[in-house]
Amino acid sequence: MEKNSKVRIPKQKRSILRKEALREKALSLFCSKGFQQTTTNQIAEEAGMSIGSLYEYYANKEEILYDIVDEYFTVFLNEEDKLRELFFLGIRNKDKRKWIRSIIENLIESHEASKKFNIELHYLYFQLDKVREAINEQKMIIRKIAAEALDSISGELTTDDIDIAAVIFCDSIEKTVDRICLYPLTIDNKRLISDSVEMIYRYLFS
Repeated sequence: MEKNSKVRIPKQKRSILRKEALREKALSLFCSKGFQQTTTNQIAEEAGMSIGSLYEYYANKEEILYDIVDEYFTVFLNEEDKLRELFFLGIRNKDKRKWIRSIIENLIESHEASKKFNIELHYLYFQLDKVREAINEQKMIIRKIAAEALDSISGELTTDDIDIAAVIFCDSIEKTVDRICLYPLTIDNKRLISDSVEMIYRYLFS
C-alpha cells in the first residue's frame, strides 16, 4: 500500500512506541466495537494522544488496520514451518483419521487465540481489498502446503488430482474451524469434528 508522504516514519524509540500504542489500541477497538464503528478520535483517546498526533503516524484508520494486517500476516509467514510440520506430522501413520483430527484441533486452538480479530477480518474480507488479498494469500500458502503433504502419500489417495484434493481438503477443514470458532451452533463441537474428520477421510482414502 502506498503511504501518505506526510505521515511520519518513526525512527526514535519513543516514536516507535507511540505508533505501536496506536496499533494496539486500534486492534482492541476493532475487536470490541468493530472496524466501521471505530473512529480515529477514539483510537487517539485510547492511546492517550491528540488526534493531531495520530495523523502524524497514520492518514486514516484504514492505514492502521493495514499495518495490523501486515503484522498479522508476517507472524503467519514466520510460523510457516510450524504449519508445514502440522500438515506433515503423522501423515504417514496408518491412522489417517487421527492425522486429520490433529490438524483441525490445532487450527481451532490457533483461531481461538485471536478469535475476535478473525471475526472482524471475515467481515472486512468483502469490503477492503487489502484484507481480502492478505487472507487469499494466506489460504494459498496453506493449500500449497496441503498439496505437498497429500502428494507425499499420493499412492494412498483415491484421487489423482492433488490440487483439487488440496482445495477440498483445506476448504472442508476451514469451514469446520470457522463454524466452531466464528459461527458456533448449539450442537456438540466434538460431534461436528468427528463427522468432519470422517467426511474428509472418506473423500481422500476410501
